[in-house]
Amino acid sequence: MIFKQMYSGGGEFVLNITSNVANPNIPALATAAGWNGSGFLKVNITAPFVNEIRLLSSWSFPSGLEIEISASTLVGGRRGENGNPSPAAGGPALLVQVPVSIRNNGTIAGGGGQGGFGQITFVDYNSSRVIAGTNGNLGAGAGFTSGATTPSSAQAGGGGLYAEYSGPLFGGDTRPWARGGECGAGGGWGAQGVSGFYGSVGGSYDAGGGHKAPTPGGAGGNSVIGNSFITWLATGTRLG
Repeated sequence: MIFKQMYSGGGEFVLNITSNVANPNIPALATAAGWNGSGFLKVNITAPFVNEIRLLSSWSFPSGLEIEISASTLVGGRRGENGNPSPAAGGPALLVQVPVSIRNNGTIAGGGGQGGFGQITFVDYNSSRVIAGTNGNLGAGAGFTSGATTPSSAQAGGGGLYAEYSGPLFGGDTRPWARGGECGAGGGWGAQGVSGFYGSVGGSYDAGGGHKAPTPGGAGGNSVIGNSFITWLATGTRLG
């Protein structure tokens, strides 16, 4: 629920956000609730979750803007997921392009980065090469998906694939094999995703090892972009 309340003096308009919301358009919500577009605007957020807040340069708050985030509120960024060809970074929780005062009694957290790719490995035997990759399931980071009003936890990464040489063996040799490295898990709130892991090889082989190195995880999202526009009345917990 989003509703209004006028202070008794009439000089400030208070917009209360009590239910989970994604990317709230604060001036539009305030105007719809009765704000005249020129008075001082105070925004109280007591909803458990807010999927990113953007205060855009095209928005105007002539008499000033103050936002208070309750102790039980998490303002979070987009999770890193579906990165291609590189693991995706997490998104920011708060993007600020206009002057604002913020009293953060809760948590402002960037999204977690996506986990990295595991190593591709190989073994060479009898002029043949066996390659083992990964299943490509990079762990998504902690955070929100687009338009979601509740966040998701960080995910584990997928395992490496196994491959072995299937041709004839020379006497006394054991069958060569390769296993790709596991993909990394997604990062927690504001944290980089876990790097992918190295694979392994075994059996009798002429040469073997890494065909492609594991990659780092995606960067964690910033808690705040545009800090120079903010007057912090209380900083609270900020991750990323």
